[in-house]
Amino acid sequence: MSRRNLIILISAVILIIITIILILTVFLRRPGPLPTPAPSGGGFIIPEEPTLPTVSKEKVRALSENPAGALHIVNDRPRFWDKETGFIFETSPDGAEPKRISRDQLADVVNILPLSDNEKIVLAEKENNQIKYSIYNLVSGTKNLLPNGIKSIAVSPDGKKIALYLTDGQKNKLVITDADAINAKTVAELNLDKINLSWTNANMILMAEPASGLASSSILSFNAEKKQPDLIVDNLFGLEAITSSDFSKMIYSKTNQAGGGLSLNLLDLSTREAKSLAIGTFASKCVFSKSNREIFCAVPSELKSSILPDDYYKGILRTNDSLFKINLETAEFSEIINGFERPSFDIVKPLLNSSEDFLFFINNLDDKPYSIKL
Repeated sequence: MSRRNLIILISAVILIIITIILILTVFLRRPGPLPTPAPSGGGFIIPEEPTLPTVSKEKVRALSENPAGALHIVNDRPRFWDKETGFIFETSPDGAEPKRISRDQLADVVNILPLSDNEKIVLAEKENNQIKYSIYNLVSGTKNLLPNGIKSIAVSPDGKKIALYLTDGQKNKLVITDADAINAKTVAELNLDKINLSWTNANMILMAEPASGLASSSILSFNAEKKQPDLIVDNLFGLEAITSSDFSKMIYSKTNQAGGGLSLNLLDLSTREAKSLAIGTFASKCVFSKSNREIFCAVPSELKSSILPDDYYKGILRTNDSLFKINLETAEFSEIINGFERPSFDIVKPLLNSSEDFLFFINNLDDKPYSIKL
């Protein structure tokens, strides 16, 4: 075969191959989805991306348009510190009729604990990277500074006593005083460096070492009347807890030694028998009902690989929570908020009003206070 004929043959083969490819591409490709005819018969409806369900505004309401902190309840009305204005506000459970109740603008408020005199609070403020505590009069604006060296503080449920865990530079002491911080008495000296206090009922104070998924810790109770400490849980990782008002039950969360495997558990404080509640959330996302037979818990829809609870409290991790009411006797779960609804909520330290028809919380995702109609 001559060189000319060979070139013609190769060109013809290439042309045939190209033609076959074009035919397969045009006639054998899969058709895309057809647009849906409009109900009226005119034009087409372009397919849209699916939308997530939204939470009813009648069910969940923002109590403020501004970021807030130090949420607490006085006479069934939520109060909070407005981060933009610096004032403390009080509002109704549905967010209507907000009213400024503090005379002064306050800076860097960390926490507020109400006292029996509704005009006074225990105020925790951050100053030069340290927490300063005082008894603050909302009306007059006067501040009575509490002693230096306070590591943790709690107020009794009736607001008439204050518990202080502090150091004098040599010893760590548990001190109980009246609401005016006048008659202070040291009730115990402890070897624990850091503990977080919470006052459960008239006599029982919970003392918990800081929770970490990389270190074990313990939780003790202290009977203020008998002046007697009692070890409840020891040597658990990621440990944090809340107790029922009658001090019969404790809800605690824990992790494994790598800060994973978060689980929520129920402890009978009489028998010291524990059982898993089969959900993964922090105890700080739960609150007991008045009957102590139910708890309301925010449960993350997903927990990414993290060191818990460390990464959560450092702000490295944020969650998208569902909210459940859990019957501790029947193990029945009732969903209140679905974590896949919008807007999303990262709920921490929820609070109930006395009639238990509203739950209040700060949403860590936008730093605003909210109420949920139960």
